[in-house]
Amino acid sequence: KILSEIIFLKENIKENPNNYKSHYRLGQIYYETGKFELAVEENKTAILLNPEDPLAYYELGTNYSALEKYPEAIEQFQKAIEITPRDAWLYDWLGDTYDQIDDGANAIINTLIAEKLYAEGNYSLGIAESRKNLRKYFKKYEFKPEDFDKVSPPERDSSSSDSAGTYGEE
Repeated sequence: KILSEIIFLKENIKENPNNYKSHYRLGQIYYETGKFELAVEENKTAILLNPEDPLAYYELGTNYSALEKYPEAIEQFQKAIEITPRDAWLYDWLGDTYDQIDDGANAIINTLIAEKLYAEGNYSLGIAESRKNLRKYFKKYEFKPEDFDKVSPPERDSSSSDSAGTYGEE
């Protein structure tokens, strides 16, 4: 099934090289099958064709994470956050990536933001996962919660279509 979908998408791209959705989906398939370098190329093409889609940056970030290219992953997650600054799951990924490079303060800050955005959206699974990660980070990096009292999520922008941190949760 996967091979036939890859063939279909490649044919579709050959006929219409500007088909963002085909590049995006092909990148997802390459990620799912462990072909991260190929996925990166498809993600980059998808971003060129549709630079306002935060999911394309997210996908590129996850591929860079899989390749252990953490600074590149962080950059892509930050670009996604610039587009949708109140999506909790992006902060979760960003916090986890900072943890991968042992940047405890940024891991905690981003996970705290994720937790608060999940709470605003009443997403109990996200809240629980964030709290579990925070406990791990506070212990690992020897910080205290009061060291981060002033951390808060970005303000709601009435002109944007943010979703209180649940965008991408399916």
